[in-house]
Amino acid sequence: MNRFVYLFVLLPGLVQAGSLDREREAWVIQARQGQLAQAAAGLDALYRRSGDGRVLDDLIAVQIWRQDRAAALASCEPCEFKPISNDSLETLARAARDLGRYPLAISYYRILQGRDPANRNGWLGLFLTASDQGNQELARRAAEEYDARFGRDRAILDARIYAARRAEDPMGELLARQQWLALEPGNGEQVLALYRVAVSLGAGPAAVDLMDRYPELFTAVDRLWLDYYQAVNLLRISTRLADPAQARDALTRTLALQEGILARAPRDHQIYLGARRDEVVTLVALGEFARAEQASAALQAEGPLPDYVLEARADALAGLGRVDEASDLYEALATPTRARDKALLEKRFYAYSDGERYGAAQGLLAGW
Repeated sequence: MNRFVYLFVLLPGLVQAGSLDREREAWVIQARQGQLAQAAAGLDALYRRSGDGRVLDDLIAVQIWRQDRAAALASCEPCEFKPISNDSLETLARAARDLGRYPLAISYYRILQGRDPANRNGWLGLFLTASDQGNQELARRAAEEYDARFGRDRAILDARIYAARRAEDPMGELLARQQWLALEPGNGEQVLALYRVAVSLGAGPAAVDLMDRYPELFTAVDRLWLDYYQAVNLLRISTRLADPAQARDALTRTLALQEGILARAPRDHQIYLGARRDEVVTLVALGEFARAEQASAALQAEGPLPDYVLEARADALAGLGRVDEASDLYEALATPTRARDKALLEKRFYAYSDGERYGAAQGLLAGW
């Protein structure tokens, strides 16, 4: 073909492409200036008119920028059939995960893995999404695939710690932190984190071993966590003991540990506040209602109480015969999620009865 004729045929397409790029860039500039809604609407209209992949990439980026994940997903769904970049596909997979659309997120991460096998985020994202979904088998396979391709690194260990915490699996977190410490023996942050997980599990020897191996990392307060979690475990055990003498012995030891922490911990440290709150529960269990009421009143004056401390305060008030105050607290605790809690129902019933509020007690009994 004559080169002049060829240029004549090609020229309209080149002009159209140049015009499209200029319009696309104009909307992107508008987005950078903070006019996100207008830019999103303009890019959406431009994409519907042109079907251009670069326009779609910019539209997805602007929708995410304005924190509208649903709109970003809707802009191209089903996105696997649209000309989007790998970066946009990864962005949409994360958006789907954030919105709880786990099957969609998994499918996008799988597509990303096929397109770009060297992209660690495709494999890591699949693991995190499966963990969020509660699909432990898929999460396990995804983690194994990641390890096989990229080796055990910070990213997968951090993801495993996240997943273990989300699943309330302290043993899983302990294992991941041990692996991290094997990877980075000098990582002080991981030493302290591993120590706290170990003491929360009652693994005293492992915690002591860490303190002996890394003495320079532990302050006097850090060492108190061992006593703190020992007290937590003793308090838990005391509720399961059938022998009253054994239960009281466990509670007495719990209180001694808590008092030791309160004597040694800085007042602005979280362990001090935790020990004060737990002490209220222990005092109630020991029947020391006056001390428990005074301690809980002091805590309440400093800010709202967690439900377990509020319930212990109500128990102390009931034990002191201040049943109307106790009833008010029990009623506040009877949220929809605890409306059928047998232990709380019993406490409310006896508080009403002791306060001679027989109508309220009968109504509660009838509903029960």
